[in-house]
Amino acid sequence: MVRIKNLFIILLSLLLLLSVNKRAESEIMHLLSTFGGSYNNVKVENSRIYITTENGIIALDASSPADPVLLSFYNGTDLDTFCISNEIAYVAQDEGFDIIDYSNPYSPHKVGSFSTGNSVREISVSNNLAYIADYGGGFKIVDVSTPSSPQLLGKVFVGSFDIDLSISDNNVFTVSGTSGAVKLIDVSDPANPHLKSIYYIPNGYAQKITSKGSTAYVIDGTKKEGNKFAGFNVIDFSNPLLPKITKSAKSYANKDGNILATDSKLFLTSGRTGILKFFDIKNDPLNPVIQSSSYGTGPNSVISAFDVEGTKVYIADKRNGLHIINVNDNFETELLGRYKTVSGVKGVYIVNDKAFLADYYEGLVIIDISNTDLPKWESSYSSAEDGKPINCQKVVVDNGTAYLATANKGVIILDVSDTANPTFLGSYDNIDNVVDLYLSGSYLYLASPKEGLQIIDVSTPTSPSLVGSYKPDSINVNEAKGIYLSGTTAYLSQGYSGVKIIDVSNIQSPRLIGEFTVENAIYALSVKQLNDILYVASGRYLYTVDVSNPSSPTLLHSFTKTNFGANRIALSGNQMYVGGYYDELFVFDISDYTNPQYKGAFKLRTVPPNKYPHGINDIFIDNTMLYLAGGEGGLKIIEGTELPELSHYPSITSISPDTGFFGDKVTLSGNYFGDEKVKVKATDGNLEFDCSIESWQNDEITFSLPWGFKEGPIQFIVENSDGLQTTSENFTYEVNKPVINSVFPKKVNKKESFTVEGENFGPNKYSAEMLVKGGVLSIEKWGNDAIIIKVNKAKKKKVKFRIITPYGKTKWQKIKVRKHF
Repeated sequence: MVRIKNLFIILLSLLLLLSVNKRAESEIMHLLSTFGGSYNNVKVENSRIYITTENGIIALDASSPADPVLLSFYNGTDLDTFCISNEIAYVAQDEGFDIIDYSNPYSPHKVGSFSTGNSVREISVSNNLAYIADYGGGFKIVDVSTPSSPQLLGKVFVGSFDIDLSISDNNVFTVSGTSGAVKLIDVSDPANPHLKSIYYIPNGYAQKITSKGSTAYVIDGTKKEGNKFAGFNVIDFSNPLLPKITKSAKSYANKDGNILATDSKLFLTSGRTGILKFFDIKNDPLNPVIQSSSYGTGPNSVISAFDVEGTKVYIADKRNGLHIINVNDNFETELLGRYKTVSGVKGVYIVNDKAFLADYYEGLVIIDISNTDLPKWESSYSSAEDGKPINCQKVVVDNGTAYLATANKGVIILDVSDTANPTFLGSYDNIDNVVDLYLSGSYLYLASPKEGLQIIDVSTPTSPSLVGSYKPDSINVNEAKGIYLSGTTAYLSQGYSGVKIIDVSNIQSPRLIGEFTVENAIYALSVKQLNDILYVASGRYLYTVDVSNPSSPTLLHSFTKTNFGANRIALSGNQMYVGGYYDELFVFDISDYTNPQYKGAFKLRTVPPNKYPHGINDIFIDNTMLYLAGGEGGLKIIEGTELPELSHYPSITSISPDTGFFGDKVTLSGNYFGDEKVKVKATDGNLEFDCSIESWQNDEITFSLPWGFKEGPIQFIVENSDGLQTTSENFTYEVNKPVINSVFPKKVNKKESFTVEGENFGPNKYSAEMLVKGGVLSIEKWGNDAIIIKVNKAKKKKVKFRIITPYGKTKWQKIKVRKHF
């Protein structure tokens, strides 16, 4: 009996331990899923649709086009170029491609990858061969018959960078951008592809290509003819030795457009116009005939890609989602179905298992999040009563009623008790551009750049009415950014005018009782209050303000860091979450609410060099789930409230010394530099140079100062192995003139060398210059404190020289030459 009892206690302890560990794991932040985001590309295979987005890959079953069914979502970042072949996706990455198995469409998984060493601009797979336009690496063929171990078979590089391709029988056409080159490559022997023909579009920009037999259709992105885009060219390669343009269609497709040929039709889009155009190529492929019909995807359209299967065309629009249309033999179109997206999410509000999204392009969007791994579109309300689009910016939901702050329609009130069918209740449009709102009882507090604060009575949702307002003396059209209410005090974020503190105990007559400003104008975007402490997010800074005396708020603490971009705050227990413009969520410990302690950041996305951040526009916390409104990136769902251990930003606590010049040693002390040496840069806000690292430890880095700054303040940027950065306080960069201490030997023969010793010559001969009189001298070796110089010619017995750097010049020096001419 004792043994059984002891065994029970041991088992119970293990279960409790596992439970604690599971709970601890669930508290660690990780990106659980996303919904929406810009649709970048689309491919279809056997009525199954694959769409790459800013956040990953969506797989849909479109066997019933009127009602596409979401099958799965595969996480990724800024995915675009890809192809599908036999239920396998080949997805372009920075320097290669990933291979993802979709044989089970509900559970896609990565099975392999291949590094090309360059940027994959286009990929197409046929018969287990991947054909790749590899930009700087030219054209490549990769054997993918074993997805876990792809092998390079052959490649061709002919003087220009390949950015798109089209397969045609045993040939592949490629285009090369600015060179205007259109290449025909023979791939009949995949191990030995070779250039068969090349044609240069005169003054052209060969951007996109499709083909039918020996005819190539090329989008030319060159501006001409009154600053319009030249459309596309038709090039006949039937005689590879003498290719020629047979037609230039002035449909003005730009470099963001796409083009695709089938047996009888040519489809072309100009990208930003949101219009898909049709050409008949059935009878004469060399002479496409434009049709009067076309298809548009709606307002705010940006068609990014399309694909064709049979008579169906699948169109991916960055803002308007997926459109499935039928195009018959007479080029008549019929919309068969849609699958919408959100790509302008400004606000989020959670009620039970529904997410209410304020989307700038789609209005109010209601998402079913009962399965947070796979959120699904449920319904939307996107048009006002006059039929015009709603530019929604914030949403609050209470008791089955949704209140929308819009940029163009004031406040719209909806009945959302049936989330599948939101219906109009009322509106208040005596206000322009409502950027934020706060609901308290039956009153709605509105922030507007032009009107300041307005308070409306919504006790009767069908007829809301104004009861009070406060309009600052001077209004900047970009000022009001947010509103927060605590008791009978309202805090109005007023951008460069700071935060207005308003007494609303008499809602019919709000009055200003205080304001918070700092010496440097703040751009307050969000305020939250805890006890008598106000937290203000204002771009580069997070301020902690004592407002126990509202008429005289006191700054207690400020926090700043590189690429902070603070614009939204959420509080939960002893933690504060600050949303950043640069796609990062910053976490602070507010156990001592008067002095927030920075804990680190959760990086949602590394912003590619040619793209903009999505930003975090709103944060909603529901237990251990965080819901982020990510603008173009859609809705992001984070599970857990504690940062992963490796997500700490480095921090610098001291710099020693605090002044110095090129070559001087500097030591930074701090935390979370990491054990692996990465990078230290110095910047004056204009120039930026790498520092030569001498030693690197988790809490201390020593390096040498670089050459090239003017005298004055500079800062150091430390990056750790997690790719996270911090910036130091100012360091004074001193400058010293070059000085020559000695020249030896004093006499040399022609073609002989001599050595100059001194100080501050600079790191190399390109950092300074040598002036010479009476001969020709050349540099053999250069160092900061010594230079070896060779005498090439001497017109006199004595040759004079001096060293000049950006920081000054030496005195003239003489060297005697024994054999001169």
